[in-house]
Amino acid sequence: MRGLAASPRVLFASDLIFQGRYPYVFDADIPVWIARLSHLMEFDALAIIPGHGVMCGEAQITALRDYLQETWDLTHEHIRQGHSPEETGADPAYPRFAEQKYERLHQANIRYMYKQIIG
Repeated sequence: MRGLAASPRVLFASDLIFQGRYPYVFDADIPVWIARLSHLMEFDALAIIPGHGVMCGEAQITALRDYLQETWDLTHEHIRQGHSPEETGADPAYPRFAEQKYERLHQANIRYMYKQIIG
């Protein structure tokens, strides 16, 4: 395949990436999703086409991965402390997206993670 090395490196990430907004996590295995986002960085893509949002780069993958990881970790901590789903969701320390697109998903994501963690 001649000329392939000079081709732009474009990554079509599909539903792994929700660029600049809250993701839908309702049926996702969060630890696996976090690991897959980390794996995407290994592709060294010049352009990343997300499933939700506009073309982005590694910074947006990192932002989503960090949101998921921080939300997962904080939810774990609340469960460890014996907090209810309501107490957990009321914590203002959870990460938020600046543009607040799909803000309604913020609380839903916390509730889903809580349920996933407790089984």
